[in-house]
Amino acid sequence: MAERVHFECQLCGTNCLANAEVVRETNKAVCLNPNCSAEYFIENAEIGYEVILMQTNLKCIECSGSNYFPNRALEIGVVFKCNECKVEHLIVGKQWGYDLRKNVEVPQVKASTCVQAEPAALAGKANVGSKETISGMQLKKVIQNNRHNIALLIGNGINRHGANGTTNSWDDLLVKMWNGHLLRNDLTVPNGISLTEFYDVLDIHNGTSGKEIQLQKEFCSLMKTWIPQDHHRAIVQWAIKFGAPVLTTNFENTLGDAANCQLFRFQQEGFTDFYPWESYYSQKSLESPDSGFGIWHMNGMQKYYRSIRLGLTHYMGSVERARTWIHKGNEGRLFSGKDMKKWRGANSWLHIIFNKPLAIFGLGLASNEVFLRWLLIERAKYFAKFPERRHPAWFYYDSANPDAGKHLLLESVGVEPIGISDYRELYEDPWN
Repeated sequence: MAERVHFECQLCGTNCLANAEVVRETNKAVCLNPNCSAEYFIENAEIGYEVILMQTNLKCIECSGSNYFPNRALEIGVVFKCNECKVEHLIVGKQWGYDLRKNVEVPQVKASTCVQAEPAALAGKANVGSKETISGMQLKKVIQNNRHNIALLIGNGINRHGANGTTNSWDDLLVKMWNGHLLRNDLTVPNGISLTEFYDVLDIHNGTSGKEIQLQKEFCSLMKTWIPQDHHRAIVQWAIKFGAPVLTTNFENTLGDAANCQLFRFQQEGFTDFYPWESYYSQKSLESPDSGFGIWHMNGMQKYYRSIRLGLTHYMGSVERARTWIHKGNEGRLFSGKDMKKWRGANSWLHIIFNKPLAIFGLGLASNEVFLRWLLIERAKYFAKFPERRHPAWFYYDSANPDAGKHLLLESVGVEPIGISDYRELYEDPWN
């Protein structure tokens, strides 16, 4: 008779048997109760076998309390209450986790926490590690579950998807300007210099040569031929339907043109075309930036060419301006925690950053994107000070190009990286 491994299910109490030979090969077993089917990791011990329930600790966002769930209970869309503070949470993504075995504490899980669902990940350890690629269906579920309270933050990837993938490149535009002004024939931005620094070097050469050519205006003129494609229109129509604000790091107006939008501006004293942060494209005026659909150009817009943020010097200026609004002054600063409708940036796109869940896609969030990365850090600090105002965020990236350092930063500031293997899952399927 084959050797058996005997164990009692920690969730339902069923006495279970598993083939010892299979256990030694796979280190796995499943509860025999079809209404439970909890998964276990089993390994040889000095005496008998050690049986460990496969589970994940979902730490409460509000109180950091521990909430252990069997992996078969985890599924995107599941709602659960924190065991300690009772605040409701929504599962919006999946991840692999691991830690040293000696550091792992595996407490008993009560049967009342078990919710039947499809298996998600292996035995949950610490919340450390890279994200797994999710399917288009799962991405749709994230968008669907948050459709009435979300803002989209879109980069130039949307312009490079599809037919214009080889033409609508900021790198190529800057190289073209570089070659034109310095009479060179370079094909790419050299290694070892960021795109923002490359522009500053171009600006330095342009200034020292005595020419008064407006590089920002020239850059805008090179984008005049960019036009919206079907996926631009689908995403914008989705945002209009659900009243979702659209933030963009892009300068050109393809998103606004996709829905024949007009330019609006909240009446603010001291308007400057260097920082038109209260201006937006929409089909109607808004009561507040987060009250409905509008397209907000974070790094400047084609209409106001002096607003275009291309160089590192430009981004440092944006950081300083935003820092003043966020931290300086009395009740008018964001971190005062006073009336959110009256802080200095309440009528600008900054208000959306701190008051909406964010779906971020189409940009690399590389280390040279200092302004946006700094804003995400400030967002996390703000939520730490006012946890009741916390909102989630997701960053969609090419799963073939993971970046451990970037993921560490994003997870630390409350942004979940989610890998996408097919860009159609990102720019087409969820919005149709």
